[in-house]
Amino acid sequence: MENHHCQHNGPCERLKQAAERLFSEKGFDATTTRQITQAAGCNVAAVNYHFGSKEKLYLEIFKDRLSAMRKARLEAISLVMNSSEPALEKLLSTFAHTFLEPLIHPETGRGILTLIHREMLDQRLPKDLFFCEMIGPMTEALAQSFICLCPSLTTEQSMCCVTSYLSQLLHFAHVRQMNNTENTPHFFRSEIDHYLNHITRFVAAGIRSYQERPAENG
Repeated sequence: MENHHCQHNGPCERLKQAAERLFSEKGFDATTTRQITQAAGCNVAAVNYHFGSKEKLYLEIFKDRLSAMRKARLEAISLVMNSSEPALEKLLSTFAHTFLEPLIHPETGRGILTLIHREMLDQRLPKDLFFCEMIGPMTEALAQSFICLCPSLTTEQSMCCVTSYLSQLLHFAHVRQMNNTENTPHFFRSEIDHYLNHITRFVAAGIRSYQERPAENG
């Protein structure tokens, strides 16, 4: 049996929180079910009872994280696009704040990024999980929004803009979390709004350049 009694702050949630921290710190192989149950204050058999196995618990953690990030990011896009006056700069700024918040959170951000890095180096999840659960819906919604706001964009151009935009956000998140020390350049330690104001102007100008010179960028 799997996923029994998964209530807020119940044993199921405590197991997921403990496992996420341990998987991030130690890696999947070095983390035992006994360590997880001890950290969660649960019976040694709790992982198998609630999830079926350590592998299924690992999968559940990623599904939860990806689902939450996808939901928040899609809602950020809808909030702007369904407003009375949707604007490109507003979309870029609103989405960027939503995108970065869980990745640079002072308490959980490093853990999330480390967990994803470990999975990329030692893949254990289904190969299409990230795309189906988050990347696909997120990039499609952004690309369609760019086209809606700048109608002369082709689908290919819009997807290129989305890829460039997300790459800049991820780079900032990685540098800020991994090197947020006195030796880190001030730019990456400064207030997040400083960076997002720059990236909003930079990406908006890049997107609009396709409208200004469509024949050169077809």
